[in-house]
Amino acid sequence: MRIARNTIVVYFRLVVTAVIGLLTSRYVLQILGASDFGLYSVIGGVIAMFTFISASLQSTTVRFINYEIGRLEGNLNRVFNIARQIHIFFAIVILIAGEVIGVFYMQHYLNVEPGKMDDAYFVFHVSIAAACLGLVNVPYQGLLVAHEKFVQVACIDILNVVCKLLMVLSLFLCEGNVLRLYAVGMSLLTVMSFVLYLLLCWRYWPQVVKYRMVKGMAQYREMLIFNNYTLLSAASLMGRNQGSNLLINYFFGTIVNAAYAISNTVHVYVNIFAGSFDQASAPQITQSLSRGDNERAIYLVTHTCRICILLVEVVYFAFLYNMDDILHLWLGKNVPEGTTAFCQLTLLLAVVSATSGGLAQYISALGRLKWFSVIMTLLYLVALLVGVVLYRNGAVPYSIVALFILADSINRGFQLLLLRRMAKFPVLRFLREAYWRPAVVFLIGMVVVYLGWQLNLHTVGARMAAMVVVAVLMSVVVFYIGLFKVERDKILSNTISKSNAFYD
Repeated sequence: MRIARNTIVVYFRLVVTAVIGLLTSRYVLQILGASDFGLYSVIGGVIAMFTFISASLQSTTVRFINYEIGRLEGNLNRVFNIARQIHIFFAIVILIAGEVIGVFYMQHYLNVEPGKMDDAYFVFHVSIAAACLGLVNVPYQGLLVAHEKFVQVACIDILNVVCKLLMVLSLFLCEGNVLRLYAVGMSLLTVMSFVLYLLLCWRYWPQVVKYRMVKGMAQYREMLIFNNYTLLSAASLMGRNQGSNLLINYFFGTIVNAAYAISNTVHVYVNIFAGSFDQASAPQITQSLSRGDNERAIYLVTHTCRICILLVEVVYFAFLYNMDDILHLWLGKNVPEGTTAFCQLTLLLAVVSATSGGLAQYISALGRLKWFSVIMTLLYLVALLVGVVLYRNGAVPYSIVALFILADSINRGFQLLLLRRMAKFPVLRFLREAYWRPAVVFLIGMVVVYLGWQLNLHTVGARMAAMVVVAVLMSVVVFYIGLFKVERDKILSNTISKSNAFYD
């Protein structure tokens, strides 16, 4: 019941933030133009070369806090202070390394239009300072997530995107360098989020967040060793997402970067759509393992993974059917060339990524990350190297995304093999309960979309109506084929009981 409640809160946040975020992206593209929009995306890629540490530290912090909550005699204040001091240290390291290595990269490799280098430097300096503050904020955010305070997190995220929309709209009234103003505005939003998370944590858990210097390297070793491998995983994802952005910039320039950035925006929101359910179940997966209840943890993993895939499939087939019209409805006439192909492939990548739902949480809870991280890193590194070869031989820009789809698929197979060997994970049961029904739904979805394309509808209204029909059909297929009977019965009984209560 708690997972269901958390999921509802998370999805409400998702719907609001996605709608406002997509609307904001349209206005940002209009204000900045394709070139400056692509430039900002590239600068974000340079910063991500350093701030990928944030993703690994967040995963580590949430895992250790969750694990400590599951223990009968846990000391949250000690764990929180260890995490906070590690984050402060890495924030300082990133600030120094970013200013040295990042500036060197921009001076020698950044491909920008003439006269834009000063803007690039300004955006970089402002953004990396904000990114370091965001890194210090991670333990506070992790504390809220671990205690399943999803309502508070949702309120902060919604406030953030509303303020971002207002900030972007205000740029229409400004004169001067809007790219610099946009960078400053985004940084101020990071400061606002940090203050809100800090105040909430002090309100709920003043004894937990109370500062205390934890002395002795032995106190930090376990978290740092665990973080080394999550850091490696985060680095590989950074290479996949941001390294490819830099490659595209090097071979094709900022206009193609804009097309790739738009597809990544779609990819992020679709991943959040599936990841929200994953996030809602994560605390209970970790806490179940910390209590020794492996059977419940495995049930949660298989259930989470199947639902994540099914959720993404509904979105994937609806968007796949009518991607061109969706992009023009979203962005107006400012759709960079090649955006449709990028979006179609990144959505398929999102479907493949959803097959890790629950698995990543289970692996993190086990704490044995070494080979999972090493194999994923090698696969994405190979994909990037093959991408360089393909680009040098005239391949189309979106070919790099196809390589990432292949790498992610191979990685999933290695994950299951390693889990079976290390933790006696029931792979066949997992494949049957998590993948079989979504695979059938996927095949039906391909047939539905193909038949829809054969209609050759000529008007935008007709195509949009057909897209709604596809989404409804896929929702019905997911309900009757993707879900088990007990799940369908529970949904129907809850719906009927709530309807009766409403009319009574």
